[in-house]
Amino acid sequence: MVGVISKVNVLYIAILIGISLGAQPIMGFNYGAKKFDRVKEATLINMRAVTIISIITFAIFQLFPLQIIRIFGTGTPEYEEFAIRYIRIFMFMIPLNGAQPAASFLFTAIGKPVKGLIISLSRHIIFFLPAIFILPGYFGIEGVLFTGPVADLLAAIVAFSLYMIEIKKLKSLIGDENELISTN
Repeated sequence: MVGVISKVNVLYIAILIGISLGAQPIMGFNYGAKKFDRVKEATLINMRAVTIISIITFAIFQLFPLQIIRIFGTGTPEYEEFAIRYIRIFMFMIPLNGAQPAASFLFTAIGKPVKGLIISLSRHIIFFLPAIFILPGYFGIEGVLFTGPVADLLAAIVAFSLYMIEIKKLKSLIGDENELISTN
């Protein structure tokens, strides 16, 4: 069951990465050309796209968990009951998952790879690994079920925080750019 959910999640994450990776050259080119308004616009379009896909995927996981699980096989009623519970809980925070690749690829595109790396590592390394060791010790199997949502939430907070700071910087660069244009 964990393998099933991991396979489905990898497919979903691959879509998010593909969209964000496709936006990266547009953001990087325009950042290099000092067209910061275009960088901001591409970034916002990318963030909207991955968020919409994440919300749709969330709805699919919440509404059709048994059908998703049965694509990979069937089991006892107890197995299916637990699998439904697991997929619904483990994938609960996926509406926030799009922020990670969108923000990470933005930072890579504009020459700030350390911030991009921090965002990339935040979910799986910085938050998930400690949570998988800590939460089950306090909450048993429930701790395992909630490890994914906890890591997703914390990683999204990191990604959104760094992203919003950068968007504010882009806005100030756009303002500076407009002042230069109006004085010429």
